[in-house]
Amino acid sequence: GAELVVHYSHSAAGAEKTVAEIRGLGRTAVALPADLDDLDAVKSFARAAIDALGGVDVLVNNAGITLSRPFEAVTGEQFDTLYRVNVRAPFFLVQALLPALAASRGTVVNISSIHAFEGHRDFSAYAATRGAVVSLTRQLAVEFQKLPGVYWISSQLDCEGIEDLDYWKRPLKGEVTQVVIGMPQ
Repeated sequence: GAELVVHYSHSAAGAEKTVAEIRGLGRTAVALPADLDDLDAVKSFARAAIDALGGVDVLVNNAGITLSRPFEAVTGEQFDTLYRVNVRAPFFLVQALLPALAASRGTVVNISSIHAFEGHRDFSAYAATRGAVVSLTRQLAVEFQKLPGVYWISSQLDCEGIEDLDYWKRPLKGEVTQVVIGMPQ
């Protein structure tokens, strides 16, 4: 059993319900708010998570927002918001938590989507951000190799809805990661 920080941006009640369920299992849990569209809030959230738990063993980047809109109708602000929440926030959360993850020989799990691999009408902006998460995950595995004392952090990817897994499970040259792509059970 893990001790958990449950992130929320808007629904404190939902997060507190989750925390209560975790505590009901005899585990430690705390709910912490953060607006993932705000880089300072992302960094503050990372510090608060470390303070709440005394360290971090696993980071699961699961938060994200979606947009179903025709390509030609997506505005710059909509695209930027998607990118800030879906790509920039996970990037800087990993960066802020890297010392704690290194100290615990931790794991980063990035959650993406089938939209990163398959085309779906009206999801071009969202799919671009989910593809960026896939690339970020693979790149982190390569980056972690060169950092002294940090090579043991694994970088993992989980994507919902992928049917043909063989192509996506192939390792890249030099990777030290476990890429897990599949459908949640």
